[in-house]
Amino acid sequence: MKPIQSARALLICCVLLPFMAHAADDPKPPSGRAETLLNSFEVMCNLEAPNFEKLSAKAAAMRMQVLEDVSDIPEAGQSIHRRAWVGMLTTGPFALHTEKMSGAKGVATSCAIEGPVPDVAAFRTLVTDTMHLNEPTEVQVIEGSHASYWDNHPGKGMTVIVRDMERPGGHFVQVKLVDMVESHSP
Repeated sequence: MKPIQSARALLICCVLLPFMAHAADDPKPPSGRAETLLNSFEVMCNLEAPNFEKLSAKAAAMRMQVLEDVSDIPEAGQSIHRRAWVGMLTTGPFALHTEKMSGAKGVATSCAIEGPVPDVAAFRTLVTDTMHLNEPTEVQVIEGSHASYWDNHPGKGMTVIVRDMERPGGHFVQVKLVDMVESHSP
């Protein structure tokens, strides 16, 4: 894992860990946790194509706590702007991520919801059934993290990604929608 990704994962765990410690006192996980996370994704990320500015405004209107706000220019002609927030659902904490990357190929904007769940397999089944996803286009396993990709869903240039990862606080999942708008070369 790259140092910046490790630092970001550590930051998210540190913010979410106190919420999860309180939840650990309750031996029974909250009913409907997977459903509330998926519903948050549907409302925040899937009603329209991801839009960095609108997502930032939604998070501000919801008074979500900022976890990260990073801008980077890795090379000439490229830019990356990433923001993340933490919020609470009735079933526990979640994180909202948005990222906008610009370069020679075009602009990619993403929106993701992440949080702990008691049963990763049940969450994956819920996502694939609810979003009517068939077999993934690609599956990756890197350092214990599983990621499944569905290209051109829900439309051309869009990709749905479902990740699960083991963190100090337990099982985490992330559902992400990436919208790639290719630049038109003359």
